Amino acid sequence: MDALSKRFFRLYPKKEFQFEVPFRYETSGIIEKMAPNELAELLAYIEEHRRKAPEDQRHRYPISGNGKTWEGAFGFEPNSFLVTLRELQQVYARIRSLLYEG
Repeated sequence: MDALSKRFFRLYPKKEFQFEVPFRYETSGIIEKMAPNELAELLAYIEEHRRKAPEDQRHRYPISGNGKTWEGAFGFEPNSFLVTLRELQQVYARIRSLLYEG
């Protein structure tokens, strides 16, 4: 998801196309205060966690590809994301004409 959002923001850098990307890892505030050895350990843990529970799959599927439940508590309730979904709808409406030009 991070690669896709980075590509979107490069293609549409204007402020009117910016939005908060849902389901994203936020670590910058934590990382700035960590010692190098702690940082390396945290980044290794995050990478292992992403490998075991890929962001693009854990909210869509109740179990992993090998039939095991995801480690941790994950869920998605659309009603709790209505504000985010409406914001994304508005951003898409603003770029729609740009997508179909040409």
